Amino acid sequence: MKKFLLVSVIVLFLAACGESKGASTVHENMSEDMANDTEQVLNTMDTAIEENRALSDHELSVFDHYLAEYNGKKDVGNLTGEEEILLITTSKIVETPEIYMTLESDKENYETLKTQIQSIIKTGEF
Repeated sequence: MKKFLLVSVIVLFLAACGESKGASTVHENMSEDMANDTEQVLNTMDTAIEENRALSDHELSVFDHYLAEYNGKKDVGNLTGEEEILLITTSKIVETPEIYMTLESDKENYETLKTQIQSIIKTGEF
C-alpha cells in the first residue's frame, strides 16, 4: 500500500511538472494567440494530409482569416520581430497548402517546415 501511495504521489508530481512546462513552450516575444492560431493551421494540415484529402472550404477560410489577421497586424506594426518570422514561415503553408499534400517528397517538405514553425514558436528564431 505504501508503494502504491508513493507511486501515486510521484505520478501526480510529474504530471504537475509537465503541465507547468506547457506555459513555457511559447517564446516570450510571441503572443499565445498567434502561437495557438498557428498550431490550429498545422493541425488542420496534419488532418488533411493524414486523411489524404484536400482542405475544405471552411478550412481554407480559416487559413484566409489567419493571413488577414496577422498581415493586418504586421501592416500596422503590431507584430514583434519573432511574430513576423512566424507569419512569413507559416504563410508558405497557408498561401499554397496544396503543394504540401501531393507527392511524398512534398509531405516531407511540409514536415520540415512544420518543425521549423514549431521551433520559431518556442525559440523565436528560424
